[in-house]
Amino acid sequence: MIETTIKLGRKYRDTVSGFVGVATAVQMHISGPDQVCLTPIGAPSELKPDVWLDESRMEIAPHETVPERGIVDTRIILGAKYVDKVTGFLGTATAIAAYSSRPNRVCLTPDAIDQVDVKPDFWIDEVRAERSGTSVVTL
Repeated sequence: MIETTIKLGRKYRDTVSGFVGVATAVQMHISGPDQVCLTPIGAPSELKPDVWLDESRMEIAPHETVPERGIVDTRIILGAKYVDKVTGFLGTATAIAAYSSRPNRVCLTPDAIDQVDVKPDFWIDEVRAERSGTSVVTL
């Protein structure tokens, strides 16, 4: 499990832009800031696209109660190696995305040394990730 200050389903306000929306997803990264997906509130004809923002820019929206800390239920360890059980892709878990309406996803980053042609990061559903080895990269 990973703790986050964001509680999915709660309203938050971006302190920089003033944008208000409901937290529908959160991503935790091994390097760099964690991010929150805010889905705008309003009539369908007025809706703007979802916005991904740094977690540090979030504050509880006005008239919203202060949430307890959110918990992302995951077995993934950031920095550990995983193999995709479907494709065989091997990489280090560098980010986890938790959603309010779909399964968690994990970002696998390949080792440039192990693979001649460097591949981009690869996002998969957490259920497809199988631990490979015991080493963990720490930053």
